[in-house]
This record gives sequence, C-alpha cells and structure tokens, in this order.
Amino acid sequence: MDEDATRADGGRQGGESGGAGTKPGRGPIAFVRWTRELEGCFLDHVSATGNISAAARAIGVSLSAVYYRHRTNAAFAAAWEQALDAGYRTIEARMIEHMLTAETFDWDKALRMLTQRTAYLKGGVARGGRERQVATADETDAVILRRLAMIAARKAGRRARATTGEGA
Repeated sequence: MDEDATRADGGRQGGESGGAGTKPGRGPIAFVRWTRELEGCFLDHVSATGNISAAARAIGVSLSAVYYRHRTNAAFAAAWEQALDAGYRTIEARMIEHMLTAETFDWDKALRMLTQRTAYLKGGVARGGRERQVATADETDAVILRRLAMIAARKAGRRARATTGEGA
C-alpha cells in the first residue's frame, strides 16, 4: 500500500487535500493511521468543545474510527477522558459567562451534554440505551443445559411418535 493511501490526514504528497482526514471529493475516512498530530488536533477540539462528533468532523475522520481508537488504545482513551472533562468544564464556564454577559449560547445542547456527562460520571449510561450486561458462567451454563434438555425431549418425542406410527 502506498503512502498516499494510508496517510491519516488524507493529503497527497505535493498535491492538494480535501481537508484533514479526507480524500479530495470524499467524506470522512474510516481507516485512519493515527499520528500524534492527528490525536492532538482531535483532543484539542474535544477539550475546547466537549463534543466528540464535532472533533471527529474537524479532523475529517469518521465517528466510528474515533470510537474504535478509543476502545482499542488505552492511552488514547485516558487522554480522551481528560480532554472530555476539560471540554465539560469549558461548557460550564461558558454557561456562567453567558449568564454574566448575555452572549449567544446553545442552551439545549449544552444541558443535554452536561446531563449525559453527569450520568456517565455516576456510572450510568452516557448514551441512549441500556447498559451492557454480561452473563456469568453459571448463567450461561444453565441456559445451555436447559436448551440441551429441550432438544433431548424433542428427539425423544419424535422417536416415540415414530415408534407408535410404525406399529400401527
């Protein structure tokens, strides 16, 4: 694979780029070769806004690629959390500033983000939906044994019907 195809910023050497993380004429890229510079730009944007989606758009990377990086890279995940905390502190500061200066501010969005963050910090679900549940080994064993018993009963019933059907 050549250098152009794998560059995280999507730019071509000596050519024009469609923006950071994009190929000319295309949207955000899903596969990303993360660099310190790209991570830094993303984390700076998160620190300034508290908004993961906007930060991904700002660097031209798909949201799924950003979340994949978060799941698979512990150092990035830790830096993400620090940047997100800083972003929410920024939002809180802007809300206070707005109350003092009457500057234009998107209150609904800010309150939604703060509510989600508060739920996350309390151990709740940060995004919509139920929290993921993982079954214990005993629970999975019990389910498997019940299903095996059902299969055995079904086979026994078929044998009994076949036996009575043959004798008639």
